[in-house]
Amino acid sequence: RYLEVKKQNLAKRYTASVQFAGHDCDLAIVTVSEPDFYNDMIPLEFGPLPKVNTTVQTCGFPLGGRTVSVTEGVVSRVEVGTYSHTQADSHLLVQTDAAINPGNSGGPVLQDGKVVGVAFQGIQAADNIGFMIPSPVIHHFLVDIEDGVYDGFGSLGVLTFEGLHNPSYTQYLQLPEGEEGIVVLGTILNSSVESMLQKNDVITKIGDFDIDNDGMIRIYGLMLDMSEAVEQKQIGQTIDLVFYRNGER
Repeated sequence: RYLEVKKQNLAKRYTASVQFAGHDCDLAIVTVSEPDFYNDMIPLEFGPLPKVNTTVQTCGFPLGGRTVSVTEGVVSRVEVGTYSHTQADSHLLVQTDAAINPGNSGGPVLQDGKVVGVAFQGIQAADNIGFMIPSPVIHHFLVDIEDGVYDGFGSLGVLTFEGLHNPSYTQYLQLPEGEEGIVVLGTILNSSVESMLQKNDVITKIGDFDIDNDGMIRIYGLMLDMSEAVEQKQIGQTIDLVFYRNGER
């Protein structure tokens, strides 16, 4: 598509082009070829994943307008959730009560003057629930495109079941006492684990992270879905799994 961008308080339009697009994570790199567009501009730095109950500012153009709108809110929750752009991919996301409306998408979310996220979606059926793409997802995207090709996010490719809350089922799977984990129901065709894992295997550890009976790991100081350990990796990298089969580690 033909893209134009402009700077606030200047009428001139600049032609822009898309260098990379990651539809799975709803991010893109847009560049302007005219050097004078960048005159007097100061690049923003990225900050860490914001903590719950801290304050952030969202910047953008909600419902249009000619002047940048800045709203302030509190980080309400950090979790893995569905990205609405494709509705087929789930990644880390941060919920905030700062106003995020159509027109905010693509705008930076700031904390202490650094970018901690990109505003990208909200829930129309609820009040004051907006979401941002956090810096770990943005970092993964930027590292991915360093070789000139966008590969996307990997997936373990396994179907799981939170069955170990049932003591009888745990005993049936012969899992040693004190161990927690997630039960394998099956693997996805052509996935990395297709020839490795079998039905009724119990995955207890992924990378450096222990898995609990809800399939959660402690990462970034939070309890998040075990998929976040895979999300840290680029396509082509490896991760270690520990699992039990018929009671054998």
